Amino acid sequence: MTTAYINDQLGKPGTHVLIVGIETYPYLADGAKAQADTFGMGQLTSPAMSAQAMCSWFLGPLIDPGRGGFHNATSPLASVEVLIGTKKKESVETPAGDVKVDGAKRSQVKSAFNAWKQRLVDDPGSTGIFYFCGHGISDGSQYALCQDILSDPDTAYEMAFDVDGTLFSLGKVAKDSHIHFWFDACRAADANLMFRKIRPHPLLDVSAMDQGVAQSTSLLQATGEGKLAFAKKGFPARFTQAILHSLSGYAARSMPRNKWEASSTELYTAVTAFLKLDNKFSSNKQYCGHESWGEGAAIIELTAPPKVRLVLDLKPDNMRPHGQISYKPSDAPDPKTLHQCSAGFLSADVSFGSYDLGAEAYAGQFVDQLMPKEAVMPPLYDYTFKVGP
Repeated sequence: MTTAYINDQLGKPGTHVLIVGIETYPYLADGAKAQADTFGMGQLTSPAMSAQAMCSWFLGPLIDPGRGGFHNATSPLASVEVLIGTKKKESVETPAGDVKVDGAKRSQVKSAFNAWKQRLVDDPGSTGIFYFCGHGISDGSQYALCQDILSDPDTAYEMAFDVDGTLFSLGKVAKDSHIHFWFDACRAADANLMFRKIRPHPLLDVSAMDQGVAQSTSLLQATGEGKLAFAKKGFPARFTQAILHSLSGYAARSMPRNKWEASSTELYTAVTAFLKLDNKFSSNKQYCGHESWGEGAAIIELTAPPKVRLVLDLKPDNMRPHGQISYKPSDAPDPKTLHQCSAGFLSADVSFGSYDLGAEAYAGQFVDQLMPKEAVMPPLYDYTFKVGP
């Protein structure tokens, strides 16, 4: 295991993070030791970058106070464990400098999980976040595939683990904790798994009769049951990008004394919105899944009022060259912000509140539209003006 950060002097409940990204699978197609039958699975391109981006977001403010990233004064960052499975050891940026991290065979994932779990057990009331990016399959329950999957083809899924079972068991041993699993993996059904008697085991197994002790749990999944997750080559995975984007000021709920925070519910709402926006420009549609239980404690506390992604467009396309989109806060004097539709859709970050929105023709080519006092609230306001003569 690789500990990228630990604060042994915190003295109160904190946030403990486990990050696993698996890109290189030696025993899958195109791997260095590929088996004859790899069940249609091969190498990935985004998990290393995705895991590094997630680690950078959590550690960013500790590396440079001017950088955005994780903030929760009630449950400060207490530890970060990182595993990244690639052909060679990857590095992550930490407050102590760049650190090379271990790979992600099942034994390594189990070791890192045990260290992370023990911190939650030893520090009641803490928050635990487990992020995974790599191969996944599902038969109603989700399974994550570790780097040494198919190292023994006779026990095909021994080097995987049961995500749902792990969360279930952890909720019975991590007293008073708030536990969040973020899993960026496919959930496609696999016939090879369906016809096997043995299923992958969880990383932690306890009796179903044991009383649950966690205060809250949540599972945020990259895609729906039986569906695929996607990534654009050279970028973090779409789901991971949506999480990081959401946590950068868009996922929020209002609290007393003009404070803002985000629980798993607000995070899910924001991730759903940004994936939906991304789907408008992608042939591969992706929709996330979410399950939660408990009081919904804050994952992050915002240091400023939330942002709203304002997206405005105009249809049909043949009217684009003939008009402009405008917006301004309803209680503000002119000038309003103008955007030429010939340049495509408008995308801007604005403060939440009431806005006057409009689409105006340059020379009467279509009937102007005005939408006064529109409530523009986080995380996203997406509207297309449909105009005609």
